Amino acid sequence: MQISLYDDLRVANIVAKVGRWNEVDVLYFADSLGNMNPTSVANIVNIIKSRSDLEIGFHAHNNMGLALANCNSAIQLGVSWIDATIQGMGRGAGNLATEILLADLSSDCSQKYKTNEVNYLALGEFSKLKAFHLWGHNFLYHLGAKLNIHPTYIQNILTQHRNDKKVLIK
Repeated sequence: MQISLYDDLRVANIVAKVGRWNEVDVLYFADSLGNMNPTSVANIVNIIKSRSDLEIGFHAHNNMGLALANCNSAIQLGVSWIDATIQGMGRGAGNLATEILLADLSSDCSQKYKTNEVNYLALGEFSKLKAFHLWGHNFLYHLGAKLNIHPTYIQNILTQHRNDKKVLIK
């Protein structure tokens, strides 16, 4: 969680410690502030690979609109577990959208999945849910990510001041 706030040495020490546990199959890292970019994702993956032989997983939030680019960077470096949700469903700015990931994958990989069914879900019921619950990338989540502000704080502002745009930009 919030791995973007950790320096390289702290990440390396945590990975080495977790690598000694026998119960772990996959070591996940999460961009829970949604403020990483492909370069910072690559840096974390390389640190993990240098300290552990565990499979690697990545959970990307889309606060800055970079979830897909960040996951592509992770995939290119051999990360084998990528989290995604239909329509990017998740708190605040949400996660990587499954339908976008599937559309972006190579045809060999995307043929393994029932993309039409995923797309129908995304364009149908999940589109309505997204509109109702207001998750997804927007300016305030983007700005919050740049300033290391937790998405819950932004979500509270959006909920409490839904109709007062002047409060949102002060």
